[in-house]
Amino acid sequence: MKIPIKKTTCAALTGALLLSMTGCSELPFAKGNSEEEIVDAAQAFVEAAADCDFDEMGKISVEDFEEDSEDWEAALDFEEGDIYDADAAKFAEAVADTIEYEIDEDSAEVKDKKASVDVVFTLADYEAVLNSGEYTDIDEMIDALEDADIEEIEVTVEFEKEDDEWLVSNYDEIMEDLYEFTETDALNMETYGFDYDPSTQDGIAANTYYNLENSLYPMYLNTNNTMYQAFTGMDDMDYVDWVDTTSSNLVEGIYDSGVDEIRFIQHSTEDLGEIGICVTYSPVSNANLDDTEVLTTEYIQPSYDTDGNVYYEVVIEAPADGYYLIEIAPSVADLYAPVLTVACRVGDAN
Repeated sequence: MKIPIKKTTCAALTGALLLSMTGCSELPFAKGNSEEEIVDAAQAFVEAAADCDFDEMGKISVEDFEEDSEDWEAALDFEEGDIYDADAAKFAEAVADTIEYEIDEDSAEVKDKKASVDVVFTLADYEAVLNSGEYTDIDEMIDALEDADIEEIEVTVEFEKEDDEWLVSNYDEIMEDLYEFTETDALNMETYGFDYDPSTQDGIAANTYYNLENSLYPMYLNTNNTMYQAFTGMDDMDYVDWVDTTSSNLVEGIYDSGVDEIRFIQHSTEDLGEIGICVTYSPVSNANLDDTEVLTTEYIQPSYDTDGNVYYEVVIEAPADGYYLIEIAPSVADLYAPVLTVACRVGDAN
């Protein structure tokens, strides 16, 4: 039998358990057969895990919990600071609010001072929300979580018995699986273009760089619906090509040193006419405006292949080792909020 539990019902369930124990000083998992003890102990831990309650998880875990898991304490705080920017903190907390769980009571096993039980956590498919790119602000992304598919995370909660109390021993594995949504690379909201603080460099609007090391693939920003749909309406998501003209191979935004030129080819479902592009360079991955260089800002015209299909092409000649960011917008004046942002790396850049 499986025990499905929503976080919103946990408080009522806890109250019912306490009422049934009137006159008894034992904890709810201190009596009964061994399997029942494990199910009740698991319920206490996974309820705390679903609530992202670091302190409560520590009370139900072996004594090394706090030392082993100190990095999680800040990650589960969901506050703007060293880990999250303001938007990322809001999004991570919204994902956390979707966590629910189900305990498989029949899976409980006990052997001497070791025990285990299987649990399935569910949460909104936040990765699909992050990757769709159809949002102009963080609130739209958070609203999309309500309609997102549900992702399942299967874990086995393991226990050790200490002083007649069952304590969770594999909390680190559970937290790594359950709290993967707190990864800051995935939640770097500058990637999605929210809350820009545009600065000018040689009169050209430029964004604060994000970490390009882990962002070598296209990212879409819905600031101009017609242009956005033209760029994202292609089939099979294969509409962006990086072409290494030295080897004539399609590559995924990573080049060896010494290439003669690189070409970015953006296909489109329709002729968008003249559009604006900006190419920015940085020698390092974690760049900011102080160590970036705007190579070019200009208008480009559509091109056509032999079948009459429309595409836009940007060429970077004699590229130095480093990181290149291309931004495309309806016009040069709109580059502070691009429709498309794509990055590539050349050589073994720092």
